[in-house]
Amino acid sequence: MMIVVPRRRFLVLWALGSFVFITLYLSSDWLRSVWHGKVWPVVHEPGLWIMGFTRYNFKPTPGEAKCFDGTVERVNAPGVTADIPKVVHFVWGPKGEGSFNLLLYIAIRAALATLEPKEVRVHYTNIDRDNEWFKLLEPNITLVHHDPKSYLGPFLDLDPESWDMAHMADVLRLTVLLEEGGIYLDADAFVLRPFDTLLKGARDVVMGHEGGVRMGLTNAVIMSKAGAPFIKRWLGMYTSFDKTLWNEHSVKLPRRLEDQYPDELCTLSPSAFYWPMWTEGSVDWMHEPLSDKEAAEVDETMRKNDGALFGDQLVLHAWSHPARRYTHRLTPDIMRRENTRFNMVLRRFL
Repeated sequence: MMIVVPRRRFLVLWALGSFVFITLYLSSDWLRSVWHGKVWPVVHEPGLWIMGFTRYNFKPTPGEAKCFDGTVERVNAPGVTADIPKVVHFVWGPKGEGSFNLLLYIAIRAALATLEPKEVRVHYTNIDRDNEWFKLLEPNITLVHHDPKSYLGPFLDLDPESWDMAHMADVLRLTVLLEEGGIYLDADAFVLRPFDTLLKGARDVVMGHEGGVRMGLTNAVIMSKAGAPFIKRWLGMYTSFDKTLWNEHSVKLPRRLEDQYPDELCTLSPSAFYWPMWTEGSVDWMHEPLSDKEAAEVDETMRKNDGALFGDQLVLHAWSHPARRYTHRLTPDIMRRENTRFNMVLRRFL
C-alpha cells in the first residue's frame, strides 16, 4: 500500500531534515569531509547534467544564430564606432612575477594567426622579460603597464588589493575595453576561426553564453567598442563587488544585464566560446588519450569545421584551473606526440 504524505507534512519534514543536516554539517568536521570528499563528487556532475548546465543540443537560439551570421538588426549607441576594433587585449600578471606560460604563448599565437589583428596588447603589472615564452612573443606584442591603484581606484573602499588576481583582471579588462575597445581574450582562450562577421559591430558588444541552459555570460572572451554602454554599466556595478562570490560579477551579473538591456549586445551559443564545460567529465573528455580510430574521427571533425570541434565553435577555452591536472605537464613535444582533443586542436599554433 502506498502511503501519501500530506503536502504540509512533507514540507515540514523537508524543512526539519534540512535544518538537521545543516546543523550537523556546520558542527561536524567529519560530516563536512565526507560530504566534500565522497558525496559531492558523486552527485555534483549528475546534478549539473539534470539541470541542463552540461547538457546541450547544439542548436543556437534564433537570436544567437543571427548574431553569429551577421543578420541581426544593427542597434548601436550614439557616438560609438561602426566596427569593433581589430585589436586584441590580454591581461597578465596583476599579481606575482608575471612569467608567461605555454598556454598564454599558444593563446597569443592563435590570436595572431587566426585574427591577423592590427595589434596584440598585453596589459600587465609585473612581467618576467627573461621568460622563454615572452622572448619568443616579444616582437609581435605591445606591452602596456598598469598600476593597480589606477584601475582599482573607484573601488578602494572594497580593499581591492586583497582580491584574487582573477578578480583584479576582471576589472582591468573592462576598463581597457571601455577606453579602447577591441577583443579581450583570457590567457587560456584560443581563437580557432576568424571573428570578421562579429567585428562588423551590428551590436556594440559580443559575448558567449555559458552552460547548456545559458545560465551565464562568461567574460573570458569579450568583443566591444570603446564607450559601449553595456561595458560601462557592468564596470560601474563593481562598486557592489563581493570577493567571496567567485563568478557573481564575471558571469552571473552580465547574464542579468543581458535580460535587462538585450539590444546592447550580441550573445552567441554555448559552443561558440565555452564548450565543453569546466566540469570534471568535460575536462577529462578534452584531455583523455585517444585511440587511433578516435584520433582519426577528431581529425575528420576538425577538417569539416575549419579546425574546430563543433560547427559554430570560434574559441577553445581551456578552463585552466580545473584542467591544471592535465595542462601542468604539457610541452610542445608532448602536444605534438600525444593525441588528445586538446592537443590536436592546438597543434597548429605551436
